[in-house]
Amino acid sequence: MQRIALLPVTLDELKKELISGIREELEISSKTNFSQEDFIKSDKACEILGISKVTLTEWRKRGLINYYKIGSRVFFKRSEILDAGNTKK
Repeated sequence: MQRIALLPVTLDELKKELISGIREELEISSKTNFSQEDFIKSDKACEILGISKVTLTEWRKRGLINYYKIGSRVFFKRSEILDAGNTKK
């Protein structure tokens, strides 16, 4: 069981601590590749590759192209789509 200690803190001290914590989290998240990578939806991937959604789905099923799911939504990394377009043509 975790114990919680309540300490008297002024409103200004609380604001400073919150702002400091938020800044730290923003710095950490901005350094990760995931947040800097450009993710696109199927429509844009098809447009870049010049293929239909059916073809894109086939390529996914065959493992010819990487994809990422968040819930039921499918996304592609723009850099991987551009690489795939260069190798497929």
